[in-house]
Amino acid sequence: MGWFDSSRKDLGRLLGEHAAVLLDDSARTAAWSPDSNFKPQNFYMLRDMDEATFRRAATRVGLPVGPAPAATDSVWRLPTGVTLPGWLADALPAGAGLQCSGTLGGAAVWMRWYQGHAYVVALVSGA
Repeated sequence: MGWFDSSRKDLGRLLGEHAAVLLDDSARTAAWSPDSNFKPQNFYMLRDMDEATFRRAATRVGLPVGPAPAATDSVWRLPTGVTLPGWLADALPAGAGLQCSGTLGGAAVWMRWYQGHAYVVALVSGA
């Protein structure tokens, strides 16, 4: 997928200045909208990324990195009808890898890293 993908463009606008850090040419994205007449409300991104790069990216956007929690949050489950090849964030072992979250641009964002993959969930917020 390239920059011509509309969900990717929408995600970039939502993240604002932080998009340049999180989105690159290798990032795969998907979006969910409650209805085809509405703009997307949830965005999902998957990138191959080593741990050091994940930590640098999180630091650059101002999110403190820590161990993933022992319980798996429902935020990692893709909504019905959304597909993103390679998305395994909801199936990772609880407590495995790294995680961070916060507000970036106009989105509430969760980032998770595990064994060479970064998973990002961005939900449109009131910001």
